[in-house]
Amino acid sequence: TDRLWRDMAIERVSTLPLTQIAYGALAGATLNLLHTSISQLGYQFKLRRSSVLKGVMTPGATFSERISNLRHAATAEWFTPAWLAALMVLGASRLIQLGGLISGLRQKAMRGPILFLFFVALYFLVVNGPIGYARYRLPMEPTLIVLLVAGLAGLGLLDRIKKTP
Repeated sequence: TDRLWRDMAIERVSTLPLTQIAYGALAGATLNLLHTSISQLGYQFKLRRSSVLKGVMTPGATFSERISNLRHAATAEWFTPAWLAALMVLGASRLIQLGGLISGLRQKAMRGPILFLFFVALYFLVVNGPIGYARYRLPMEPTLIVLLVAGLAGLGLLDRIKKTP
């Protein structure tokens, strides 16, 4: 049956325009970077999918209606606020990592190692493409940690730690 599924998938993908395939890969890579590991707890605790997954896929005709429905889901269970908090922390860390990437590229001595780490992360994003789950991001975590530290250093936050007695 695996061969049948593979053949059906190849047949279906071959009918898609290249732009749609590229969009799907880019969306999956973005989800991979933004998917919080805490959302996996929802599966472990067998929580309702409405609070775990519908943050992105909340039903509603307009954006404001989707946000309103998400707010209602957030008050229905304890897990959704924890998931949203984790999503905000992850978003902040991604911005700091982007700053670390930019800061590292601006410094001549750091440019080579930062570019190497960037291409390592890019490789795993391309390979995992449309699979947007945190567990597939695991090989990239060392790179993301280095970029986070570079971003914190670029903000001067590590200088404060070193000076503390």
